[in-house]
Amino acid sequence: MTVDFGRLLLSCATLRLARSLHALLVVSGRFHDAFLSTKLLNLYSRLGDVPSAALAFRHAPSKSIITWNSMIACYVQHGFISDALASFHHLLTSSPSVRPDCFTFPVTVKACWDLDWGKRIHSLAFKFGFVWNVFVSASLVHMYFRLGSTDDARKAFEEMPYRDLGSWNAMLSGLCQNGRAAEAADVFEQMMMLGMPMDKVTVTSVLPVCAPLQNPLLGVSIHLHCIKRCLDSDLFVSNAFIDMYAKSGRLEEAQRVFDGMGERDLVTWNSIISGYEQAGDVSSALKLFDGMKESGVRPDRLTLVSLASAIAQCGDDRNGQAVHGYILRRGWDLYDIIVGNAIVDMYGKLSKVKVAHEVFSRMPTRDVISWNTLITAYSQNGLANEAIEIYDHMQIHEGIVPIQGTLASVLPACAHVDFSFVLQDVEEDEKEHILSSHSERLAIAFGIISTLPKTPIQIYKNLRVCGDCHNATKFISRITEREIIVRDSNRFHHFKEGNCSCGDYW
Repeated sequence: MTVDFGRLLLSCATLRLARSLHALLVVSGRFHDAFLSTKLLNLYSRLGDVPSAALAFRHAPSKSIITWNSMIACYVQHGFISDALASFHHLLTSSPSVRPDCFTFPVTVKACWDLDWGKRIHSLAFKFGFVWNVFVSASLVHMYFRLGSTDDARKAFEEMPYRDLGSWNAMLSGLCQNGRAAEAADVFEQMMMLGMPMDKVTVTSVLPVCAPLQNPLLGVSIHLHCIKRCLDSDLFVSNAFIDMYAKSGRLEEAQRVFDGMGERDLVTWNSIISGYEQAGDVSSALKLFDGMKESGVRPDRLTLVSLASAIAQCGDDRNGQAVHGYILRRGWDLYDIIVGNAIVDMYGKLSKVKVAHEVFSRMPTRDVISWNTLITAYSQNGLANEAIEIYDHMQIHEGIVPIQGTLASVLPACAHVDFSFVLQDVEEDEKEHILSSHSERLAIAFGIISTLPKTPIQIYKNLRVCGDCHNATKFISRITEREIIVRDSNRFHHFKEGNCSCGDYW
């Protein structure tokens, strides 16, 4: 009776059975068959047992290039990057009778973690004559974009003697992912001029650039093209159109796409809810959330983050508590830092600073964004001293290093108005207007955002600096670790580390 090992290896679903088949192959002498030994290696890889796959590879008496490719692919798939590159090097140095083929390089470039390795593999592909292979060239384009070398990716693309749809898609998606929206639009137009048909990968790659470029006509033309080619019924394509229209502020078109979909998934609902939230249409966002639950699609953390932001905009305390309760019942506040930050932000904007602080305190992990959010909650609600205390605690006791966003959170607290410095006999609201518009604060803020960190700032003022601005500038000099020199009508004020050279007497 003949055993069909090939079929058995393909249908095997457990490691226990895989090892039994391995033993049976060895006992029956069929392990010498390169085809079967490669199938065994692929089986171990599929089941996640990389050591057993490597063992099968080492003991295989006959190794074809397919065997080598399978071993390299196994290492790459499971994150053993160094082993993948070592296997590729071993192939080149120890197997003169076996040479790389057009499938070796695409899988090997996925293991390149830096540009130096990438260029080495590229030069070897050129040496073996595979850079003219469209499959290999497209993988090199992908690799260079992944490593952040847009110029090398474009050069590899332009040197291709033939470009298939996959090559164009690689170029489009790489440019979009590297923030080259205008270049991506140019490549897409070039692709259309050459008569290259688009597929759903093309559409989902190029649509994200329409909103940043403020080019709605490009999005509409792509939409019409998709309708002609019946691509608009694809779930992923429809989701991309909803996202594009929503980010372009064209919610009617986004809603029209949404209404026309026969199938909707979590991404669909999140995209349309986020669109209404960003447009400030809170009631529509909440209605869609109810519809989402009724449809049987379970909200995820991104859904709740969008809702929390929407609720904060309209000051809807009741729905805020409902969203918080939904999160608590699922335990998302205990392990998801993004959700925790969103809830702290929501309560801060609802002027429930105490509740915001309680949520913050219960968070098991907090990052600098968490601290920024809490500081903002206090400073925006007029609790300047508390905001400054939290800022100090963050640095001194928690060892958190402030970022630019931290300064944006705490600076409003520096501008907390002290009406005792206003000498004019005017109404309270006029006093606030006078103080809040003092030019040196604007000049300092401009200096902070326009210069490198810790760079000194020098300001000239033709009036005497007021006490409120003087106090604010002292604090700003401390939190930004800058020297700030202000020349007013009376003297120079040299602010450094929270002190002024005038000794607070001027």
